[in-house]
Amino acid sequence: MKIYRYMLKESLDAAELAEDLKVQIAVNRFCDVKISPDEHRNEIIVQLPEADGTIEDVVEIFMADYKTGEIIE
Repeated sequence: MKIYRYMLKESLDAAELAEDLKVQIAVNRFCDVKISPDEHRNEIIVQLPEADGTIEDVVEIFMADYKTGEIIE
């Protein structure tokens, strides 16, 4: 599993945006993706299966306007 931590802009709510990302993942019919908000740090943690660039692309495109930074673990 790859883990991405997206730091969000201050004006955004991590829990609300995590729910929106879950909808986007469901619309694209991906499974095995775990999305968790960290409201204390105003981050979203996304766990993706290894070696699936398509899911990574969908998440990156969705998060492009909302993130201030990203950490890949």
